[in-house]
Amino acid sequence: MLRFAPLRHYHMGRILEWRNQNLEAWRTPRTLTMLDQYKWWWKVSHEKPCTHWAIYDNNEFIGQGEISNIIPEYGIGEIGLIIDPKKRGKGRGREAVYNILRIGFLELNLYTIFGEVYHCNAARTFWESIYKDMGGTMTILPCRKHWRSQYYDSTYFSISRDQFVRFARGMV
Repeated sequence: MLRFAPLRHYHMGRILEWRNQNLEAWRTPRTLTMLDQYKWWWKVSHEKPCTHWAIYDNNEFIGQGEISNIIPEYGIGEIGLIIDPKKRGKGRGREAVYNILRIGFLELNLYTIFGEVYHCNAARTFWESIYKDMGGTMTILPCRKHWRSQYYDSTYFSISRDQFVRFARGMV
């Protein structure tokens, strides 16, 4: 069972390492430095409520999850997740997404949580399975990521609170 905790400065080195291992997944087109990572952490660590979390599995730090770009007036926010590459493929990412969505819908009172995955990102099939399993909607956006001298499309997806609740009831 995963545990979420506030993101702390001592998580930044591992997150930076994981992030820089697959730059094709991120909006930032370059390798980040530790200073970049700390600036980001300083900004998000002061947000209230807490919407960026360290993810632990049996007291081992395995990832970082978030809901960012929240617009309370519209009840929307964007999901983000990074799992240690050595810990992927064991269901932890799916469990983390479920928990992030639960927090977003039931604690932060959002109505829609959205995400974007670039087609050059190996995690594309993971995210497709998430929004399809939950009955979410998606659209393809052309030429959203320039990576290794080529433009890639992205899939922009959203999951509503109602879709999540129907999915969660089916899990019980």
